[in-house]
Amino acid sequence: MTASYRNTFALSLLLVLSLTLPLLGQPEPAAVSGITSRQIEGHIRFLASDLLEGRDTASEGERLAGSYISNQLSRSGFEPAGDRGDDTTSWFQAFPMFSTTAQLEGCSFDLLQIKGGFQGGDAVQFQVNEDFFVSPRGLESGPNEGSVVFAGHGIVSKDHDIDDYAGIEVENCFVLIFDGNPAGIEVGEGRNRSRAFGMRSRREAAKERGARGLVVIHAPDAEASSFADQMGRSMRSFGRRSLSMGGGGSTTIPTIYLEDSARDQVASVAKLTAESEHGAVGGLTGTFNINIERKEVDAFNVVSLMKGSDPELANEVVVYSAHYDHIGVGSDGLIYNGADDNASGSSGLIEIGEAFGESPRPPRSILILHVSGEEKGLLGSRWFVDHIPLPEQMKIVADINLDMISRNDPTKIGITPSPKHDHWSSLNEAAAAACVKEGLEPTYDVDSYYGRTDSYNFAKVGIPAIFLFAGVHEDYHRTSDESDKVDFNKAATVSRVAFRLGWQVAWAKQPPERKPAEPSGEN
Repeated sequence: MTASYRNTFALSLLLVLSLTLPLLGQPEPAAVSGITSRQIEGHIRFLASDLLEGRDTASEGERLAGSYISNQLSRSGFEPAGDRGDDTTSWFQAFPMFSTTAQLEGCSFDLLQIKGGFQGGDAVQFQVNEDFFVSPRGLESGPNEGSVVFAGHGIVSKDHDIDDYAGIEVENCFVLIFDGNPAGIEVGEGRNRSRAFGMRSRREAAKERGARGLVVIHAPDAEASSFADQMGRSMRSFGRRSLSMGGGGSTTIPTIYLEDSARDQVASVAKLTAESEHGAVGGLTGTFNINIERKEVDAFNVVSLMKGSDPELANEVVVYSAHYDHIGVGSDGLIYNGADDNASGSSGLIEIGEAFGESPRPPRSILILHVSGEEKGLLGSRWFVDHIPLPEQMKIVADINLDMISRNDPTKIGITPSPKHDHWSSLNEAAAAACVKEGLEPTYDVDSYYGRTDSYNFAKVGIPAIFLFAGVHEDYHRTSDESDKVDFNKAATVSRVAFRLGWQVAWAKQPPERKPAEPSGEN
């Protein structure tokens, strides 16, 4: 921890002790001692077992995990608070998904040179995952044909005075572009990197202009081709479903990465890449074929409520959130059990619920929210925030999110937002005090993950939110993220911190509030 953050931590603790501790007769949360490594271990080992097949969103494994979670919380005195029928309320809040599965068989990309120019013929058919790679996510079935037009790097950026589409027409065409970036252009690094230079922005620029697809090649005079990541994504994607939120699913155009050896088979393309001339590639036509199977499915959040004891404050709700989905089974049949990500946080919420069940009921209500769809883009928490299944008079005043809490340094826990962030709130001050009680050092170097977890959807609508996060590791999103690598003591300690934090919020005279960000300085 830098000197700046040590000072921030000390000041925060003083603020907590002097300002936020006046409470409504709050008893000491004795039940916090019941959140133990042994209890946490039992939940993690079940949720991360092969039986649940990786808890993929909208899968049978998700259903089994959700049933286990709701059963545990019902035993702790929580009530179902999901979808409401005429006479009943469910533990589950369904949200619509659209499932698409791309078939490897029949996926092809052909180039036809009307005027000749191929080495050894007038047409070449390229093989998927050998000559070219493509992610099928968001694509439509069927043949897709169009002339080929070269557009440099395919970049449009007002900030850099670049428009690779100036003076060319690409409607109903395949746009051929170089990967990498133009020479001599500063694009930034990491979070400061200009979005216009990312492949997503290049694809969108082509789509906005009516293109049929994007064909990405490597410039011959550039460094060795770096298509390995695209190849891996392509090979993993076929035969596996992808999920999008509701409706017909968002559609896009294909981005086809053409290998160097395939690129060099086309004489006109080889000439083009040498001369870098924008415009139509004389007489060259592309045809892309893919078969996509689509169907509608539902995924489920698990929503558990303990109503507060105060007639008025019970309408103020403290939310604990964690995603319980993971990424399921790979195309090779291997199971991604996600012990740390996020059986750890999900298990922590179960134990936090039990601790509340064994304690005097606080004035404010407690809602424990296990969301699905996090791995697909924070979809479950987005749906919850947009469709809160509570009576109108109930208002969420805080969200405490747990994700990946059981690995790395056992003496530290990452907290975001940091004091430098404009979403910093009094929750963070209270969290620092809770860390001290449990012997953990809070660190504030994980703001780059703030927008990648479910608390972000709460923060976007003005709800004070905090994310407790132990950090990534070499097993992140790998089949090796197994229970035997989990630090159960750390998971229990972080869960006790979260319980203390929510306990304080539930008993405080005033709900949490956003704070002005501290001026930038030494980090």
